[in-house]
Amino acid sequence: MNRVMLRLQAFKFELMPNGQQTRNLRQFAGSCRFVYNKALALNTERYEKKDQRLGYAKLCALLPNWKTEHEFLSDVPAQALQQALKNLERAYTNFFQKRADFPKFKKKGQHESFRIPQGFEVDSQNGRIKLPKLGWMRYRKSQERRRSAWYAKAELPFSPLDLLPKKAVRSADSALQAEGP
Repeated sequence: MNRVMLRLQAFKFELMPNGQQTRNLRQFAGSCRFVYNKALALNTERYEKKDQRLGYAKLCALLPNWKTEHEFLSDVPAQALQQALKNLERAYTNFFQKRADFPKFKKKGQHESFRIPQGFEVDSQNGRIKLPKLGWMRYRKSQERRRSAWYAKAELPFSPLDLLPKKAVRSADSALQAEGP
């Protein structure tokens, strides 16, 4: 029996979006920052009233209401907004385990990023990546880091057989993080 061992391999791509995709990337990062800050403000307010903090699941249950209040949130993949709430939950966990300070509000222009855990595709043969609600965009495997560029980091299943020539469109089972200038 010939079994091939798969492992997760990390890749970093410099995205080459067109104008509309660049605007959407900024909007996605801004919407995730908005959701994170709104949830942090809500929990801070509850703390001041001596109420119990809302966890990840209860905050996720509020997302549909927030999407009706703020229509721009509907333009963003729901998974990215949920990942922002997971980031907040992780910040609280680190704080309560004395590994970090109390969570801080995110500011525009500082480490703009969002995560999409599934639903993206990488076409390595043609140098393209497909993101939900953005479509296909070209990428470049780059060693140098430019400040004004968007990057995608992904962990993709990889085996030695991937080095052989073949059609290379694959859907990733793990997360993709896009980070901007």
